[in-house]
Amino acid sequence: MTDDALTVRTVEDGSATVLELTGRLDVGTIAVVRDKFAEVVTGGDPVVLDLARLTYLSSAGLRFILIAMKQAQATRQQFVIAGARGSVRQVLDSIGLRQFCPFYRNRAEALAKIA
Repeated sequence: MTDDALTVRTVEDGSATVLELTGRLDVGTIAVVRDKFAEVVTGGDPVVLDLARLTYLSSAGLRFILIAMKQAQATRQQFVIAGARGSVRQVLDSIGLRQFCPFYRNRAEALAKIA
């Protein structure tokens, strides 16, 4: 993986679907995660967006997260964020996203809460 790459892994865990992002989420990598999310949001299961391995979040990446959250809510799917830390967490906190979307320290905690 190059420094500017993004890897998206989809994991079915019990009754939830986890989208695990690794690398940078920016305008150059957004299409990768957008396509994966489109597959997941039609499934109906709760979605955990695992950001523990995300190293960078641009405004384009932030926009994707907001749109994804709204799409999940429109289909009445539970949508939570897990593992955000460092500068990624600072970006999410700076816009007050916690008011609209639950945050959990890690994937295990998120899965336990939505089960």
